[in-house]
Amino acid sequence: MIGFLIQQLFRTTFRDAEGLLNMLSWYFRIDRVPDHSVLCRAMSSRRWTSLLERFFSFFMERLPKRNVIAATDATGYSGRKRGWRETLYAHRPNEDWVKTHAAIEVDRFLVLSYELTASNVHDSQVFSDVWERLPKNVAPTRSLADSAYHGEAARGDTAA
Repeated sequence: MIGFLIQQLFRTTFRDAEGLLNMLSWYFRIDRVPDHSVLCRAMSSRRWTSLLERFFSFFMERLPKRNVIAATDATGYSGRKRGWRETLYAHRPNEDWVKTHAAIEVDRFLVLSYELTASNVHDSQVFSDVWERLPKNVAPTRSLADSAYHGEAARGDTAA
């Protein structure tokens, strides 16, 4: 868990997160710091994903009912040093990324729902999935999304 938080906070690769954990091991009282490959395997495991989903649901269910403005967009993650923004748009679908499609509450910058996909999955294909997973205690009053979410799948249209 500490490794995940360090990696996310400092936006590092798994190898760099290992180095930071080694430097901070005295502070966190870590006897043995896992190497970068262990961190990578642990954070991509089904068990880890399940734990994060349970935490997310527990937290979201306890928030009050409210109207929200929701912004929906996607970004990608990998263990590489070159990030999603630094990768050319045309090259993103061909590389090994995990793509997160998320609906964010604009006023609080709070993740309301998300879907993880491969990098070659188009945004319009998962828009309805993201919106179906919105917590029951939020009522979207406005939706903000770029043109990638304007496909037939996003609108719920079906091809005959």
